[in-house]
Formats: sequence, structure tokens, C-alpha cells
Amino acid sequence: MSKLSEQVRDHFEPRGELHQVRHALAKTMNAEEWTTYREVSKSFDDTRRVTNQTYEIDYAQRVDAVQRRLIDEAASAQRKFVPRSFGSASFDRAEINQRAQNEVRTAHTKEIAGIDKRECGILRGMLEGAQARAILQEKPMRDFQNAADRRNGQDRRVQSWTR
Repeated sequence: MSKLSEQVRDHFEPRGELHQVRHALAKTMNAEEWTTYREVSKSFDDTRRVTNQTYEIDYAQRVDAVQRRLIDEAASAQRKFVPRSFGSASFDRAEINQRAQNEVRTAHTKEIAGIDKRECGILRGMLEGAQARAILQEKPMRDFQNAADRRNGQDRRVQSWTR
């Protein structure tokens, strides 16, 4: 597969850790685990929705607060004693605005990633429980296949792929 088609698929169908855990869970869960999964998934989706809404509503206030902090940091730097005729002020409003917007976006991305990480941890625990349950359910079938093995001699000692 070409690199471009991989990039397009990754863009429209991200395969992060959370996606992989959800996919593995979908293969092994029973009805009780599905209800628990739906509750957990709904609560984290609600948390993400609220986080995104507050981000959109408070975006201007957050940017303004970060701008004030960046201006205060720039003002508190060590002063260079240079006569005014030789230099100009190093204050650039557009640069500070851009840095503030980048910091706010990065903070929001980290917050969403933290929510994903917490959900992934809970779902990973559910996955381990579901896999342990599946192994216990398959054990009697494997034991019966071993006991009902009718092959003779050396053939019996070789594991077959079908059993």
C-alpha cells in the first residue's frame, strides 16, 4: 500500500490505542460487559462534549489570559540598557497573539488526550476481564478435544491446527 493511501486512511480512521482497545473489546464482550461498556463510553463521551463546549465558549477568555501572562513574562525579562535610538521595542502583538492561541489549542488537545487515556485505562481493565472469561469458557472445549483425540502413536503427540 502506498504511503499516501496510508496517510489518508489514518486521517479518516485513526488507529490510536483507544481505538484498538475498543476493537478488541467488541470481539470478546458478553451482554453484561456491553452494558458496562456503553455506560463507560457514554460518560466519557459526555465529558469530551462538555470539554469541547467549554473550550469553544471560553476560547477568547483563555487566549486573553495567556496573552496577559506572556506580556507579563516579556516585561519581567532582564532589561538591556540600549539607547532608544539604536533599537526598537521587542514587543510584537501578532507574535504574542499567535503564541497564546497555540498554547490554548495545545492545552485543549492535552486535556482531550488525558480523557482518552483515562478511558483507555478503564477499557483495558474490562478487556482483561473479558479475555479471562473467554479463556475460562473455552477451557472445557479444549479439555474435551484433548480427551477425545483418537489419533495413534506419534501422530497423537503432534498438535494439529484444527484442535
